[in-house]
Amino acid sequence: MLNHVCNPPADSIRQLCDGDLSRGPYIFTYASPASSMDSVPPPFLFVDLSDVHEQAFGELIAAFRSQVKRDDISDQARIRTLRLTILEIALTAADWVNPVEKAIADIVHSPSADENK
Repeated sequence: MLNHVCNPPADSIRQLCDGDLSRGPYIFTYASPASSMDSVPPPFLFVDLSDVHEQAFGELIAAFRSQVKRDDISDQARIRTLRLTILEIALTAADWVNPVEKAIADIVHSPSADENK
């Protein structure tokens, strides 16, 4: 499917098509069966989930479903929202914070006054 979309790529996904296409997952929507085409012309909706935290997939898929109901599916107004951006940042930060907290707890031992009783 990616060969059909990237032959030649639309400007909005040119960088993706020039990169590592094995990463994914990807979500793709087109008005007709794209697999029978040599090249898929815009407009289409293509979402790259390669760098999206997997716990955010549900929210992003809900936004995708909302987007495909719009008149202009390619504008990505429902997908590129502040809410989804903040969700992605928060989940990624949580992945970084938990191991750091554990590592610090393993290194720094600070007994409380109650422990001596």
